[in-house]
Amino acid sequence: MKVTGSRGFDPVKLYSQNAGKANRADRQGEARPDEVSISDEGKVMHHAMQALSSIPDVREEKVQSIRQRIQAGTYEASGRKIVRKLFSRAVRRGDLGGTHNRTDENT
Repeated sequence: MKVTGSRGFDPVKLYSQNAGKANRADRQGEARPDEVSISDEGKVMHHAMQALSSIPDVREEKVQSIRQRIQAGTYEASGRKIVRKLFSRAVRRGDLGGTHNRTDENT
């Protein structure tokens, strides 16, 4: 299994650092009880994941607004705008091999 870093958090590096500490303690003949410590990066990631889990997957007010406009016949979707947004988001995420540049969400 390959493990790679994500958003400034590198689990392989963290594991290597902790393994090195354990090896030094073993060489010194110390018997240590098992312990768990969570890095600052891990704590930040945990808080971020909690915040993300509280955000709904679907913005109901936006869905309702569009649904009403479709039913009223006033909703017009520009294929060009849709493709532009999909493409810019894919580039920003790196899905197309591009960089992670921030662009205006409304363009």
